[in-house]
Amino acid sequence: MKARLKKLMAAALTLCLMLAMLPAGVLADGPYTVTFYKADETEAANGVYEKGTITAKSEDGEAGPFAAGTKVVLSVTTDLLYLLSSCRVEEADTGDEVSTSLSVEKGNISFTMPEGDVKVIAEFTIGQSTVVLAKTDLEHGDFNWVGSIKGVGYSQLVILDNTPDPGYGLDYYKITDSTGDVLQTRDNVFDTYGEDCTIIAKFRLVYDITTAQSDYGTISVDVQQAGENDTVNVTVTPIEGYVDSKVYCTYTKEGETVTEQLTGGSGSYTFVMPAYNVTIYAEYEPTYTVNTSAGNYGGIVTASKDSGFIRGEQAAVTIQPYYGYDLLTLTVDGEDVTDQVTWDGNGSSGRTGTYSFLMPSNDVNVVATFDRLFDSEIYRIYDSRYGYVSINVWSEALDKFVPYTLGANEGDLIQVVVAPSSGYVVNGLSIKERDSLGSSVDYWRSWGESITYCFYMPDSGVDIHVDFTEAAPEHIVYVDRAANGSLKADTTWAADGQIVYVTATPDTGYVLSSLFVKTAKGDQLKVYEAKKTGTYYFYMPDQYVTVSAYFAPAASALPFNDVAYKSWYYDAVKFVYDKGIMDGVSYYKFAPDATITRGMVVTMLWRMAGEPYEAAAGFTDVAAGRYYTTAVAWAAKNGIVEGMTATTFAPDQAITREQLASILYRYAKWLGFSGYGSDISGYTDAGKVSSYAYDAMSWAVRSGVVTGTSARVLDPQGTASRAAAAQMFMNFYNYIK
Repeated sequence: MKARLKKLMAAALTLCLMLAMLPAGVLADGPYTVTFYKADETEAANGVYEKGTITAKSEDGEAGPFAAGTKVVLSVTTDLLYLLSSCRVEEADTGDEVSTSLSVEKGNISFTMPEGDVKVIAEFTIGQSTVVLAKTDLEHGDFNWVGSIKGVGYSQLVILDNTPDPGYGLDYYKITDSTGDVLQTRDNVFDTYGEDCTIIAKFRLVYDITTAQSDYGTISVDVQQAGENDTVNVTVTPIEGYVDSKVYCTYTKEGETVTEQLTGGSGSYTFVMPAYNVTIYAEYEPTYTVNTSAGNYGGIVTASKDSGFIRGEQAAVTIQPYYGYDLLTLTVDGEDVTDQVTWDGNGSSGRTGTYSFLMPSNDVNVVATFDRLFDSEIYRIYDSRYGYVSINVWSEALDKFVPYTLGANEGDLIQVVVAPSSGYVVNGLSIKERDSLGSSVDYWRSWGESITYCFYMPDSGVDIHVDFTEAAPEHIVYVDRAANGSLKADTTWAADGQIVYVTATPDTGYVLSSLFVKTAKGDQLKVYEAKKTGTYYFYMPDQYVTVSAYFAPAASALPFNDVAYKSWYYDAVKFVYDKGIMDGVSYYKFAPDATITRGMVVTMLWRMAGEPYEAAAGFTDVAAGRYYTTAVAWAAKNGIVEGMTATTFAPDQAITREQLASILYRYAKWLGFSGYGSDISGYTDAGKVSSYAYDAMSWAVRSGVVTGTSARVLDPQGTASRAAAAQMFMNFYNYIK
């Protein structure tokens, strides 16, 4: 016994400790109960009182008990002539009153559950005055007093419900007080204001509405019964591929079937209810499509609607040739109807034509072809929100440029004027031929003012791409004083991305050895050589820069102490160094005899191309953030290089002379140069040239890009040194110039 007692005490202690460890909110959340009491403090079991009932549920309709914070709704029903005279909600433990809210229209009382049980103390009494609801001449139906609750003062809110006899429906009703005034009602609820009142109502005959459904659609009505002369709304929803063509109402009158077509269309209909039961049914028709296409570039063809045509419906297509094009043929299911097209003006170029026909019982195919009026077209590709691009063509007759309208012919002089909007500048201009990989204008950047550029029209259309960007805040451009020469920048202030031109002029007997542009953070910027001799440019960062130069005696222009002035590769090394194509392995070392890798060569080409951005190429051995990462991606995408396998590039592998020649060969073709080569069979090791590289090597020899290691030896399998690569790149540059 003692052992059992000890176990019970231990269990109780454990429970107390567990409860003490619980967060305060756990016990405070409940759930809690609602208990009903009469005015004399006796309990009203389950909310049942002598003359009424009260039920407690959450606003979601759930019965208690309830968690703290739950909105509890007390629904009240009363016996006839009785009302809820008082209702108090209080906390069971303290007796403090809980705030309540009365909803007159819904006939209920609500409150928020506190942290504890509550008591509802209510009393039902007969009205302050004996309220009588009299009924006058209620034929074919009745009204019932559903319940009442107490309102303000001595008023009484009465809830009514009507019950028509079978085959009848409520026509109208009104409530009058003792003086005959009509009481205002809302949703069958009205206030008696403590006075007797009378209900006057009329019931009328109603008739059933039946819908006849079909496999091709559904029919719905807004009411299931209606009285004579009522307006009934009907909605028809066809299945896909069908439309509702006609909807009918049918009924039997004096032994004969009467059918009436409903008014409306496109799924919405109405009819006036007769004094008979009716059935609604619909007729459906299959729909057909007008398929349009332009057989060649030069215009567009559109149908008056893509689908939903029915047999015999008027269909139309619109033909819009582009400027510079005429309609050549228009066929409908293979039949030529070109002569039946109606145009909104003379001719068809740049105008709108229309062809109409009656829809057959099948889909229709409409095909248009267009004829170009001019040799070439110019397409402007830009965002008009940020600027405008105008095109002009030189007119020999007028001796001036005239606006570009319909097209241009090969050899026409074209003027492009780019005007940025306020707050924007020109970020880039590119003019590309549509029918070739060549480019009339290299990609370039210019800041600020409008740009005017002229070119001669090729034998194909061209795309003019223009990029605009928001003008950026400007930063100062510092230019250091230089010994043995002068250094000037074309501006003292520039914005982020703006091109800044620098002119370096050496004194007699000196040459420009190096030109540096450093940011405020100490980073060195890339400097490019402009077409004008002695002029260079760079792109301004979002911070100030310092421009400095070093002018060296002509005999020692390079900073590298391992590149002799009289060496065979001196000019080549100086060329690639000055162009920014190659750097030294250190500031004072070039390492001319070191082998050059595949990654280095691709980076040199990329620098020559202006360092265009390209996303990663997908080679597993080309990691992100390496000096050659973007270069490899750019070269691979443009077909200039290939991987050693489908997934590897081998960027650190030494490159052979034939591999280097192949890369330069593909780059030349990418630029639009011919791949014509010469006979290399005179070289003793011509047979050692790989089959894939033979055309490239013969081209490289013919173009002067590659020379033999001797008069009779090409050494195609030999690795290329850094000096040899510099020489080949200089030769290549002279070739493309």
